[in-house]
Amino acid sequence: MKSLYFIAVVIIALVFPGTRTYAAEQDPCLACHVEFKKPAVSVHAVLASGCQACHTAVESKRHPEQKNSIALIRKIPGLCYDCHDRSQFKGKSVHPPVIIDTCTACHNPHQSDFKWLLVKNIPGLCFECHTESKFKDKSVHPPVGEGLCMSCHVPHASNFTKMLIHDTPELCYRCHDRKIFTKKHVHVPAAVPNGCNLCHNPHVSGTQNLLLHPVFDLCTSCHSGQKEGMHILGSMHLGYGASIHPVKGVEDPSDPPKQLTCISCHNPHSSDFRNLYVTKNLCKKCHKEFF
Repeated sequence: MKSLYFIAVVIIALVFPGTRTYAAEQDPCLACHVEFKKPAVSVHAVLASGCQACHTAVESKRHPEQKNSIALIRKIPGLCYDCHDRSQFKGKSVHPPVIIDTCTACHNPHQSDFKWLLVKNIPGLCFECHTESKFKDKSVHPPVGEGLCMSCHVPHASNFTKMLIHDTPELCYRCHDRKIFTKKHVHVPAAVPNGCNLCHNPHVSGTQNLLLHPVFDLCTSCHSGQKEGMHILGSMHLGYGASIHPVKGVEDPSDPPKQLTCISCHNPHSSDFRNLYVTKNLCKKCHKEFF
């Protein structure tokens, strides 16, 4: 009886060889799993502890003759949380693969030719779930164009909406100069949390500057009362009765051949001048003959 016990211990020791390096040539698992002999960009650190750190032999089944003769010592994600801090996967916004406990949908549990044990490089991995065509258009946000999804998003969980690293505008200030948005007079969308998205699409747009709509249409969605293609100027602008100024379909005299738009006169983010004017003595910018 003792001899049978000794033989069983030896067999288990051979299948799960202690704390040897996972990729060591003497590891008997590699006799069959030859793919793990190949060098990789990233290797799961736990492999240095040996296969038995995550796997165990199933009683009553012979390995490798019978299927499912080797099993995980614990279900995922519980097994992953033995090493990875569970709190890093909780937050106000959680990535769906994390919610449904499918760590291996994005990560290879052993080794990978990509960083962070990913099964595919980013953004290709993201496009497995997120439709790629939705991230292509006339105007593309540089992080999107360069495939840098994680420059704005956390891949597992976040305390901010849409798994963002931070709410806007703080997130935007990581690349865009804060001074441009914090002058004496600030446009309301530029001052409120997540206000940037009221005017801009954070990924792509069919309109320049990632705008949700062409400039005049976007501005008049809040600043109503303007005629199509015209800006009604009142006493607060000119000091006398109302007048109509073209802002659509007209060349900008100060910057030809560009077209005149709302932002020819108003800074859409912030300004040191009232009414978000781009300069002092605004009219002089174009109408030099009157000054």
